Amino acid sequence: MADAEIIFVFGNPRGAGVTEGKGCFPWPETYSEPPEPATPADWAPYGDVLRDILDAVFELRAGQPTVIRTADLLAGQITDWRQSGIEAECTAE
Repeated sequence: MADAEIIFVFGNPRGAGVTEGKGCFPWPETYSEPPEPATPADWAPYGDVLRDILDAVFELRAGQPTVIRTADLLAGQITDWRQSGIEAECTAE
């Protein structure tokens, strides 16, 4: 893969149709109490957006060697969860 193009996609579920106020989403300023658990259906719109992006990348790359790296806003939210008083709920297994 030495000749592969590296594509980096930074995602953000906000504005993608994700159900706000459920689960530990990256906008804890909206919480007045611990959030309800999120379901896969709550996340489905974000998955659809990401699939659309990846489909477009693969179409543009037309079979050429490609590496895709992704990241989103859910990483590193523990400080925000602590400030909102929901850390225990968001880090429970």
